[in-house]
Amino acid sequence: MTRYEIEVQGMSCGHCVARVEGALKPLSNEVNVDLEAKLATGETDKNMDDLLAALEEAGYPGTVRA
Repeated sequence: MTRYEIEVQGMSCGHCVARVEGALKPLSNEVNVDLEAKLATGETDKNMDDLLAALEEAGYPGTVRA
């Protein structure tokens, strides 16, 4: 299992948080989205490119934090 932190662009409200969570939940064992920090964190066994593609499809581009 890999922990991840993704900086999410374009989130501005609770609805945005729900969409980001919805995009990541099928690919993650755990998802936490912080609107103020514009950050999604969690654990997954999937490839980071899959997570980023899911976010992009939901309309919220992301960047993996190193």
